[in-house]
Amino acid sequence: MSAVIFDIETGPADEDTIAEVFVPKTKEEFVGAQKWKPETVEVKYAEYLKTALQDFKKQAALSALTGQILAIGYRTIEKKIIHGIGEPWTDGSIMTERDVLEKFWHFYKQLRSASRQMIGFNIKDFDIPYIVQRSIILGVSIPSSLFAQGKYLDSLFVDLRMTWLGGQYNGKGSLDAICKACGIGAKTEGVDGGMFSELWNGKPEDRTKAKEYLLNDLEMTWSLADRCGVLA
Repeated sequence: MSAVIFDIETGPADEDTIAEVFVPKTKEEFVGAQKWKPETVEVKYAEYLKTALQDFKKQAALSALTGQILAIGYRTIEKKIIHGIGEPWTDGSIMTERDVLEKFWHFYKQLRSASRQMIGFNIKDFDIPYIVQRSIILGVSIPSSLFAQGKYLDSLFVDLRMTWLGGQYNGKGSLDAICKACGIGAKTEGVDGGMFSELWNGKPEDRTKAKEYLLNDLEMTWSLADRCGVLA
């Protein structure tokens, strides 16, 4: 088996970046047809601004404009690797997001030359677009072979969600739900993707939990790829 499983984990960008992108409703838009007293308007609008910014921050990690790639994990038959922001290189330097992206494209070119597939779950709608967009933002070169005829994703990539859907345009099934149904694994109990950033940027023991979460996702994806018969 020569395929490589990969998965990305994202987190919100810094506060300044989020503040620049966040555009709340104006006071007039917020009030609309409501017949509130001026003092009520001020209180409610202040509450809205606080809540709206909090809600925006919660979703920030899902967009390459307001988020960043914290880590990318890889799984082969031989080993598991995680490259992430703040992790050490062998020379003692510390990885940046740019480093993580450049290493991904380096792997991609190596695997393409060796005709080894890169497999993930929902990578066509999330992982690959996010990686591409963050690369553009940070000025990281994207291989010209990524899109055939300028729009079709390189057939090197296999999206297990597309395999699961079996031709459906819109269908249901998360990695967790599918693996549970197949009896081949489940998400780490007590941890979800929304917690990853806090764990990754927390204490050493918290980062360990974040890594365990990512490694478990890789293991689930590997087991699903095996069940779908796409690892060979």
